[in-house]
Formats: sequence, C-alpha cells, structure tokens
Amino acid sequence: RSARTPREEPSRMREPFRLPFPAPSPLDLLLAQLVDGRARTLRVVEALPESSLHWSSAEFPNSVAAHLAHLGAIELDWLYCDLLGREIPAQALEGCPITDVRDGEGRLDQAGNSTREDLLRWMEACRRHLLEACRELDSHGLDRVMQGLEGGATPAWILSHLIQHEAEHRGVLRRMAGLLKDAGQ
Repeated sequence: RSARTPREEPSRMREPFRLPFPAPSPLDLLLAQLVDGRARTLRVVEALPESSLHWSSAEFPNSVAAHLAHLGAIELDWLYCDLLGREIPAQALEGCPITDVRDGEGRLDQAGNSTREDLLRWMEACRRHLLEACRELDSHGLDRVMQGLEGGATPAWILSHLIQHEAEHRGVLRRMAGLLKDAGQ
C-alpha cells in the first residue's frame, strides 16, 4: 500500500470561472424561482385525474382544488395588501373560485365545483398580476422595508415567502397524489 501524497500545486493559477452572460440580478433569481416553482406545481396537478380535484380525507382535509385556489388568493393578498400597500382590485378577483382563504374552522375554502381549467386560469391570472408588479421593482428596492408589516418585511422577503409557501403546498399535493395513485385513482 502506497502512501498518499498531496497534489502538487499547479505552476500557474487557473482563470476564475466566468459566466458567458451577465450574472442575473437578485430580482431575476427570485422571479426565476417563482416561475420554476409554479411549473413544478403544475406538473403535479396535471398528472392528477380531474376526478381527484375535490377529493379530501381525514389526513388531507383540504382538496387539491382548495390548495390551488388558496395559492392564487395568498399571492394576490401579499402582492396588493403588503407589497403594493393597497386593496386588491375587483378586476384581480375575477374568476376567484373561493370566497375566503379559510373557513371558520381554519380549513382552506374548498373551491366549490371548480374545474382544473378554472383553477389553472385563476392561478395564471394571479401570477400575471405578481410578475407585472415586479417589473416596477429593481434589485435595490428588494431590501426596502415595507411599512405596516410587523417585523418590517421587504419585497425580497415577500417573494421568498411566496416561493416557500407554494413549495409547502406542492409537497402536500405530491403526498395526496401518491395516496391517490396507491388507491388506484
């Protein structure tokens, strides 16, 4: 068995790695994560049969439809009420499949008889509002402390929170999809 020897130092330093394009801004990275997260959510939902949209159980009291409607509603709430500091305009609520985010027992609003098409259209409209509003932001404005929010949230924190929020719901949707698949649905 031979003794291991350390690598010899190269005679010259390597060039540092350089991107072949300008580095993305922090805002670009957050927006890319929002877009990627939504694509991942849609892949989970599109793999489910339409008949499973309103299924719930003791373990999963909120239906797939409820999760999707909730994601859109929360996105609009954070966008208008917190990021922009104004009420959600009626036009933004057109097609909203729920009347409130949660019922009196804390369950998500179950989104009635919404179809997959209705829910996906709703989510797309909500995301469009968010992305259009983000055009007004710049990377320097991401650290601006928002007035009126407890703890002083910034636009960067709000966007990060929305990314995490959707990821958490996507995890539940994946668990639901697995359970439905195991049950033969």
